[in-house]
Amino acid sequence: MEQRYNVWYWILTVLPVAAVLAFFPFFPDTIPAHYNLHGEVDRWGSRAELLIIPVLYSLIAVLFYQVLRLVKKKGNEQNEKALMMCGIAMLLLLNAVNGVITY
Repeated sequence: MEQRYNVWYWILTVLPVAAVLAFFPFFPDTIPAHYNLHGEVDRWGSRAELLIIPVLYSLIAVLFYQVLRLVKKKGNEQNEKALMMCGIAMLLLLNAVNGVITY
């Protein structure tokens, strides 16, 4: 696995948590946590709930990286690179979703 892919992978893994923590002091104490079909807030929650999603994304990324390590042990270079590209694409999507949720 190329080193630059590893660097990007781990940056994208940590980025959602770092972004939420950076803006955490600016969030109100209570935030809308759920909306009904009409777009009305039907549950309010603590701002700490905003940390749940990025932490889950990071855990998913770590588990996916463990799969990459298993593929590397098997010695299949093409599959390893393809899985790394899929992992980076997945993390880009999850970071975008986290940005929308945080916004």
